[in-house]
Amino acid sequence: MVTVDELTALKTVASKKHREDCTEQQRSLIAEYEGTPIRIEGFLVDAKKEGMESPNCHSEDDDQRDFHLYMVGEESADKSESVIVEMTPRVRKDRSGWTIAALRKIAKLKEEVRVSAGSCTIRSTQLR
Repeated sequence: MVTVDELTALKTVASKKHREDCTEQQRSLIAEYEGTPIRIEGFLVDAKKEGMESPNCHSEDDDQRDFHLYMVGEESADKSESVIVEMTPRVRKDRSGWTIAALRKIAKLKEEVRVSAGSCTIRSTQLR
């Protein structure tokens, strides 16, 4: 398992939006981490429904938009110290209670969250 603190401690490899704008050295450093399934635990500080973007094939369908979960390592940390975890429509499809409103309640309650590649486990009575 990886903690939020371990992720934020990684050196910033590239701040470019598109891979083709990165140097060969930056791409090789990024490649070391890409495609590696991880499980992360931390605290949710905010959640936001995204607009049309490439991970959702620029879909205009509102149900096909992913959620960005802003996670921090310490209960007292704020959003500026967060890492973003993508919660995809595929993960949410059979969980009607997984809404932005419910996720924001969890953030207010400072409840711990565990996210695994391909799934999301949130120990909370706020989600059903």
